[in-house]
Formats: sequence, C-alpha cells, structure tokens
Amino acid sequence: MRMMFQYLAMLDHNQFSHKRFVDGKSEAFRSRGRLRILVTQLVSCLFIFTIAKTEAALPDSANFADYKIKAVYIHHFANFVHWPDKLTDIRFCCLGRDSVTVTLENLVQNKGIPGYASSFISLKNLSEASNHCEILYLTERKMRKLQRIPQYEKVLTVSSNKGFTKQGGMIELRSINNQVKPVIGLDNVERGRLTVSSQLLRISLHHDVQKGGIHD
Repeated sequence: MRMMFQYLAMLDHNQFSHKRFVDGKSEAFRSRGRLRILVTQLVSCLFIFTIAKTEAALPDSANFADYKIKAVYIHHFANFVHWPDKLTDIRFCCLGRDSVTVTLENLVQNKGIPGYASSFISLKNLSEASNHCEILYLTERKMRKLQRIPQYEKVLTVSSNKGFTKQGGMIELRSINNQVKPVIGLDNVERGRLTVSSQLLRISLHHDVQKGGIHD
C-alpha cells in the first residue's frame, strides 16, 4: 500500500509543480508522457496489491481458483515485462486449451491492456510462436509432450508446468500453499532479450541455473 500512495504523491507533484514553460507545446507533450508513465506504474502497483489480497482471501479449499489468478498474472505481464522494441500491440498466444487459456482469452477480449492493442491467438504448433506472439502460455498437457522450450527472442513463455524454467521456459506459475507464485528463469528471460520489472521480481521466486535451485 505504501508504494501505491507514493505513486499517487508523485502523480500529484508532477501534475502541479511545473510552473515554467519555455515551449508550452513541447512541455505539455513531455508532461503527458510523464503522466502516462506514472499511471502505468500506479496500475502495476495496484495489480500487485490486488493479487496479494485475492490470494490472502482464498480459503484452503479454494484451489479451483488458481486458474483465475494465473490468467490474471499472464494478462498483466505486459505491464511487468519490457521488450527491446517499442510495442503497440500485445499478442497473447496459447498452445493447448485449459481453464487458464479460457479465462485469459476472456480477459484479453473484454479488458484489453491500457496503452496497447491486444489480441488472443490459439497456436497449432510451437513453431508459430516466434512470428505471432509477445506472450505465450503453454498448458501442462502440452508441456508433457515437450522436452525443451526453444529460446525465441522477444517471446515471453509462461506455463503452470512444474520445472518449466528448467526446460527453457521463462515464467512458471506455481501453486504454493494456496497461493500462486511466479518462478522466473532469469537466464532464459535474458536470452530472449526481455527484462522483468523490479515490481514483479519482488513478488517472485527465482530459478538460478548456476546454483541449481529456486530462491526468493
């Protein structure tokens, strides 16, 4: 919550503290740019807070809700992952069909991503991912048939399959004690030329290839 109020304070400060105008038109443009950045940061902060509250409110018997939380995570990864090129469109792809993909498709079609055009694509095979996706979710059933995930550049790969990061995947959404925790394979993310924001890293577990384990 403290982060949320800090961003609100920053937003208020930036909105009212610029009293000098050398070039009104360019200054207004820069102000709008700063405002969009601050709003994006605030949305990200609110998302983290919402996820934490949602998971804390789940009773021990509510494991069925995991797929909804996982879909929300995937939907919001566009705000937490940075691509090397400026994007105007976020294409969410899935390989396979399960409760997560159904929920994610509904979110993409009805909620969208602020600041981006967004679309949902069902892939027929993995080779289509490199040219059609920014974010790719692979179902556990599909992962059982794959030995390793190719390191496609600029494609964020996500799955609920245990050990996904060891197979070359970037983010595994793991259920731990009735909570969903992202497990991030940082080496795989870097090989894909992507960057994960500090906000997401703070609430994630990390798979370290060199140390051979998962840690906070």
